[in-house]
Amino acid sequence: MAWATGASATITADNTSANITTRQLISSAGLSNLGYLYRVTFKAGAEGLKIGAAYIGQASDSGDAYDFINTPTQLLFSGAWNCEIAANGSIVSDQAALVLPAGKNLIISFYTSTDTTKDTTKYVATLTNWQYYYKSGNDASTVDATGYSTGVAVNGISLIESTTDIGGIQVICSD
Repeated sequence: MAWATGASATITADNTSANITTRQLISSAGLSNLGYLYRVTFKAGAEGLKIGAAYIGQASDSGDAYDFINTPTQLLFSGAWNCEIAANGSIVSDQAALVLPAGKNLIISFYTSTDTTKDTTKYVATLTNWQYYYKSGNDASTVDATGYSTGVAVNGISLIESTTDIGGIQVICSD
């Protein structure tokens, strides 16, 4: 299967992320190589990271910028809905099916555990076309979310890849 970079960030500094839901919005202007299967690389900080749940989906055209348009697709890690990443390590999610029309924004939402001694993500302060939202507690799968604060960081996500190669068959669609 041929994977192409849809968006990437070089992230280096640590950010405490215990018992937090992070919603990373990537605007359509920051996405390329849209496909039908996606995978996401998450990056842990110096303490490591426990992801309790993660989702990917299209951003809503109305409401809050961090809302999903409909029920998001759950990201899995070697078939599991949660994972633990070693200190300064990274993990790539399993492939997830998602149709993201051209011109639409992408949201990746993930919840970190309540272990304050082990949960840090890597982040970078700002990146064009990326916006970060956060909230205490597990709200990762909520479609019409409320109560998020705005951050000025790319947090925990270093790479988004996609492919149009489904089971060895190249899928090409046009509008």
